[in-house]
This record gives sequence, C-alpha cells and structure tokens, in this order.
Amino acid sequence: MLDAAGVGPGARILDVGCGSGTVSAAAAARGADVYAADAEPGMVEATRRAVPGAGVRVARLPELPYEDGNFDAVLANFALNHGGRPLTALTGLRRITRPGGRAAVTIWRVPAALLGAAGFLGVECSEVFWQHLSGAEEWWAGAEQGIGATGQV
Repeated sequence: MLDAAGVGPGARILDVGCGSGTVSAAAAARGADVYAADAEPGMVEATRRAVPGAGVRVARLPELPYEDGNFDAVLANFALNHGGRPLTALTGLRRITRPGGRAAVTIWRVPAALLGAAGFLGVECSEVFWQHLSGAEEWWAGAEQGIGATGQV
C-alpha cells in the first residue's frame, strides 16, 4: 500500500480509518509526515500510542476536516467498507490529495470505475489473496483492550 502511494521520507500522508495505527506506523518508519483519522475514538487512541509523533484526530469519511490538496498521499486501508457511500468517500479522499499526489485504497472487490468516477486518474487495481492465521489470543486482543465497537459492548 505504501509503495503504491509512493510514501517515503518527507511525504505528507493521511491514513484514513487508521484503526490501531499499523499503516501509520509503517509510513512513519519510512520517514513520512503522518496524519491519521478514524471515526472510532478508541482507534484514535491506539494510533496515538503506536505513532506518538502523528497528528491523529477523530474524523470520518466523507467529512474529513482537512484543506483541499493537503496531502501527498492518502491511504484508506479497508476504511471505505465501513461507510454507506463509497463514491462520496472517494471524492472526499480525492479532494484532500494534492494535484499529482496519490491515493492507495484497499477494499473488498470494487470496480476501478468507481475510483475513476471520484476523479482519480491512472487507476490501477489488483486483487490480493492471503491466508490470515491467528490464535484466539491475537483475535480478541483488540476487543479486550476496548478498541472498536466490540470492545465497548
């Protein structure tokens, strides 16, 4: 995802739907200037812990509180799956990406036409398959720490 978005030293990036901060931490490790947003306050706190120097705030798609063209790269790792209006969300991501900047999005099976309709140019899509292996301890660790709606329940 970071390679696709061209994330490197000095890049100003936004990790939308940052979750526990995995993508933000990887971008920071590359020397990027990291900003992150998530609708879930518990996830925001988890990202703040994972990436202490990042500018992290509570925000949700498509109403992202950032100026137009503010980021070199915008990353949304499975964030679009959690909203009901993917085209509107993608248009919001496009708005805050600078001209010539890049966006990298992971989502369950979305046609490239949706990204084009949001104003992105040179859209490339590929399917990725992997096997997710974890034990019960890893699977429930987030919920036990109160992260996400399951943790609140």
